[in-house]
Amino acid sequence: MRLAFALISIFLLSSCSGEAEKYLDFKNAFKFSDDVGHFKFIETIDWEVNGKQCNWPIRKYEVIESFKGSLKAGDTIELHGDVDSYKNMEKERILFIRKTTREDTFSTEECDIKMFTDFKGISLSCCTVEIDAKTNKKMVLFFEMINSEQRGPDIPVALESVYETLRKYGD
Repeated sequence: MRLAFALISIFLLSSCSGEAEKYLDFKNAFKFSDDVGHFKFIETIDWEVNGKQCNWPIRKYEVIESFKGSLKAGDTIELHGDVDSYKNMEKERILFIRKTTREDTFSTEECDIKMFTDFKGISLSCCTVEIDAKTNKKMVLFFEMINSEQRGPDIPVALESVYETLRKYGD
């Protein structure tokens, strides 16, 4: 009887984790990033070099929670590399950030050189963080691509689970 209860418990616990658990595997992204955290978008900054308007926007973020690097909650950071096509840039996101250098660009454009030398870059902006209307809890929204052009439906994972996984990588 005890064995049956133990097996049923293990089955129920593993089925509760669901398919979404596979989206929490950030080991490589974490390893190759200088900073990892939960950030809130503040604003897009237009900038110029020597009087020339630069085409690549710089985005300013506030740190909500840091899992790797020197950033602390409440710090702000200006970054390059986020995609213009993201909807609702004001949302919170989980970001993986890396330091870039002039050698990271083949461009000879002054704006590109300054961007790569003066700002860290977003190497992975994996997911939006939103409040679930039913539970009033923050959820991280993952998704799969149906094909090269179509995004699949959101796959919500509790923010606490993502925090727990990212903290493990930092240990």
